[in-house]
Amino acid sequence: MAVHAETVVHYHFDDGQNGGPVVTATDVGPHGLDGTGVGILSYSNEVAPHPWSGPLSLDATADFDYINIAHHSVLETPDVTVEVLARPRYDAFTGGGSSPHFMVNKSWSAGPGAHLATYGLAYEPQLNRFEAFIGYGDGTGLRLLTDSLFDDGAWYHVAMTYETDLDRSLLALYVDSILAGCQIAPPRPLFFDNLPLTIGAANFIADDHVYRRNFIGQLDEVRVSNRALRAEDLTMRDRVFFDSFELNNDFSGCTVVS
Repeated sequence: MAVHAETVVHYHFDDGQNGGPVVTATDVGPHGLDGTGVGILSYSNEVAPHPWSGPLSLDATADFDYINIAHHSVLETPDVTVEVLARPRYDAFTGGGSSPHFMVNKSWSAGPGAHLATYGLAYEPQLNRFEAFIGYGDGTGLRLLTDSLFDDGAWYHVAMTYETDLDRSLLALYVDSILAGCQIAPPRPLFFDNLPLTIGAANFIADDHVYRRNFIGQLDEVRVSNRALRAEDLTMRDRVFFDSFELNNDFSGCTVVS
């Protein structure tokens, strides 16, 4: 599979066998930022009917367990897209720790007991909705929740984008290439420190206590890109996956945040 020019990291989860342990998550992107399995994660042969989904996926139903990717400067991209194929367990509120349950998260530390998202995609199990987060480094940021419910056990292509220029910042959330919500805010850059990128959780330890936000379900084709993709870019990923598409780059209806 060709590497898209904007790709920073990309994880297929196709390097094992069904039921086998995920020890290393291989980055097929240009920088080779392989991740390490924390806990006992396994491969699954249950995959999305998607043109760029391989023979296996990441079984992330195990509580406490996730993929850890050490910080690297290439992850500090001012404009960003985070994508994942996700199949949430809609009864996930029975496990996973505190909400939201993060599918992908780039963390930063605001001190003991306060780890926040620089950029992240999550699932709210009590609400059965997907959610996007970004952080500015001062305890503030943006968060965006889908209006629709996703509680049918199906696979979804979920993506968040963030971009900023001299006039404004824009956070957008897409599900299956369809714009599910957006926010416009004053222009501000993302904040980065040296905490890792994680897949399947946003766990951290503070004051000898483990704070858990584990996604419960299956994940595949996790990708971070260094620009804010548009609906047509995401649709190219999804061709053949769906019968029809609704291309929507109209951000005129975005919520304005001061």
